[in-house]
Amino acid sequence: MVRITWENETLHVRRVVVRRDLPRAYTYAVRRAAERLGLPLAYPEAKPRAGDFWLACSPDRGWGDADPGAIGWVSPLDIDAGLNLLFATIEAVKLHPVP
Repeated sequence: MVRITWENETLHVRRVVVRRDLPRAYTYAVRRAAERLGLPLAYPEAKPRAGDFWLACSPDRGWGDADPGAIGWVSPLDIDAGLNLLFATIEAVKLHPVP
């Protein structure tokens, strides 16, 4: 689990969810960030759950009864900001490792 702040809310991220059809450079960056943070990667067919960080996509079957306060969602227009946040989190963990 990784703690981030997105849209002025603290989120405990347990999984990164991303569209399959992103340009190759974005796909590579998302995979690298998730791997470095020790987070599994999922795709839009996944059922939303607490701790998800959705990048540039929404669930194929809708949000269902997922708690919006426990899920991060990044608009396709903000994917750069979402990725920058993940990479900044990697750097923060390097500087302040959790014992």
